[in-house]
Amino acid sequence: MTPLVGKCIEDVLIRSGMPAGVVQVAHGGKELGAALTAGKPDYIFFTGSVRTGQIIQAQAAKDLIPTTLELGGKDPMIVFADANLARAARAAVWGAFTNSGQVCMSIERLYVDRKVAQPFIRLLIDEINRLKQGTDLHADIGSMTFEGQLSIVKEQLEEALKRGAQLETGKKPTEWKTDKGMFLEPMLLTNVEQGMKVVQEEAFGPLLPVIPFDTEEEVIGYANDSIYGLNASVWSSDLAKPDESPPNW
Repeated sequence: MTPLVGKCIEDVLIRSGMPAGVVQVAHGGKELGAALTAGKPDYIFFTGSVRTGQIIQAQAAKDLIPTTLELGGKDPMIVFADANLARAARAAVWGAFTNSGQVCMSIERLYVDRKVAQPFIRLLIDEINRLKQGTDLHADIGSMTFEGQLSIVKEQLEEALKRGAQLETGKKPTEWKTDKGMFLEPMLLTNVEQGMKVVQEEAFGPLLPVIPFDTEEEVIGYANDSIYGLNASVWSSDLAKPDESPPNW
């Protein structure tokens, strides 16, 4: 969905002196990917969906092709009460909404110590309200890039709202104006449950659920309650805290 990125990388390498033909960029969809895999290359490095990664891995296993698969994530951010809350709030907004949430290591789950949950949520709202959305160089956030991803974000948001979640910023799907483009305002959700799709499934969009926790053991359980394991962050002024945690932190 972003073919010019590949073209730019190719051009930069050629201008830097890379011999012609060493780097070749081919544009296409799943048919091209299948053809490249069937060509039995020496190595496959794939970034994309879990479903496509499973297909590639199955074929690669048959042909004994080594692979590296980066298949997205549902990355948790954990904020303890002793953290620098203002800095953590800025980091959360940056991590969740950069590139409209379309980053494999975007923050997609935010767990906050219940003792500071309400003031932290207010900080988040203030930071989000400062963001500018648009296409010019002064904008903080652009648009979504793939219509199919809009449907995924919509499904997760609607399920969460139906089950009692509250939208603190952004708009409900019935208020989206996708006929004028794929711009979605950053959406912050509270009153979220661990079992909701918005917590369990990758959104890859500007959607951030916030869940309070009471104990360190509880939040470790929340963070590990996922099929994903790409990235995570812990925010605390106590640098020894991660070292004191169980091995599955």
